[in-house]
Amino acid sequence: MENLITEGRYDQVTTELSREIINVLKRGVKRYQAQIILFSRTKVDVNVYFHYKEGDNFEVSGAAYTDPQLIRSVRKHYKNKRIVLHVEAPADPEVRKRIMSSIVSELKNTIRHEIEHIAQSKFVSRERKGFFSTKRAYPEHLSYFEYLMEPYEVEAWVRGFYKKAKTQRQPLKTVLDDWFNYLQSSQFLTPQEVVDVRDSWVNYAKKHLAKTPQRQYGYSDEVENVNVNVNEAIGFRASYMKPNIDVIINFRAPDAGKDLKPILEDILKRKNIQINSISVGTGKNGNCQLDLSFFNEREIQHLIDDLHRELMVLHSVRIQDVTHYIK
Repeated sequence: MENLITEGRYDQVTTELSREIINVLKRGVKRYQAQIILFSRTKVDVNVYFHYKEGDNFEVSGAAYTDPQLIRSVRKHYKNKRIVLHVEAPADPEVRKRIMSSIVSELKNTIRHEIEHIAQSKFVSRERKGFFSTKRAYPEHLSYFEYLMEPYEVEAWVRGFYKKAKTQRQPLKTVLDDWFNYLQSSQFLTPQEVVDVRDSWVNYAKKHLAKTPQRQYGYSDEVENVNVNVNEAIGFRASYMKPNIDVIINFRAPDAGKDLKPILEDILKRKNIQINSISVGTGKNGNCQLDLSFFNEREIQHLIDDLHRELMVLHSVRIQDVTHYIK
């Protein structure tokens, strides 16, 4: 029960802080300062720096500083516990508005990640023996694989993606699989290293984020017999159910080339979305049309957001003028 209360408190703070940052982002402000209170004795200063650039790319990165000595060595004006976020966002307000749902989910992911690092600082060594390695003080000695396998990073990454999954109303497995697919395609890690990272993260999720009727976004490879409304719990549907909402999605992918169709088919199959037909044009217009079937209308927007992210990040393909209508 205590863990659920703590998790609920961290989620609440994450949501409130992200809402404030989004309001500032809409106004095009370049810097924002705030203070969050996790509990009565845990106050955290937050510094957010906005970097506006052309295009429709959005990225957010963060760092948590908990050691006063470390804080002073990094920045003289950092005091006590502090979270620093750097947000790279489109300079065009209309573009920011169009991709706002993706911005919100990524922002919550990073905020929750850094809050977990702040929370970790309250544990003493005897409570978590071996949790913090000696390499933690010298991050330059860590390879990317070692970094992703550090216990304190496994916990923070999974907790961040857990918040993202709840924000997008998707199972955690779906969100994590997207990330592992990205790692696989990016070639930052070897295929075996991706498998090792996945096993480590999934084991943590299964142990600490057990799926119950009240917490439908935990991790499990098997669908359990739980008493929930299968129409509302995305990813918890009986095998006999069929998608009954047919939707046409139109968009442009200029100069994407004729190889876009198999890429779209792969994305849709991985997400278990029923494909009725796919039409991909070539040339400067690059008009595309997807005829798909969904279980509910919320899934439509989730897919559109995912297409924006996956095509751009994994294939450097930008899609424009996205519209959809229910048949």
